[in-house]
Amino acid sequence: MEEHSLAVRSITYAMKAQKLLNRYGIPCRIVRDRSIRKGCGYRIIVRGDLRRILAILSQNGISADYQSNYQSKGKEPDR
Repeated sequence: MEEHSLAVRSITYAMKAQKLLNRYGIPCRIVRDRSIRKGCGYRIIVRGDLRRILAILSQNGISADYQSNYQSKGKEPDR
């Protein structure tokens, strides 16, 4: 199954998203987005139906931006 990378605006939102998706049976992990030089930059890495995942997040007030060119190799989760 393909992994998807979703950018969130802070570690707080990343942790909220992770907890929410886990309740729906969707495992995910949090990684630091090192491409952002200023401020917080975190991503949640998920597997599953992207439309469903984005809908769950949106319905619960969590904004996430999809990145289609995410490469998981060599990336280690920070949390």
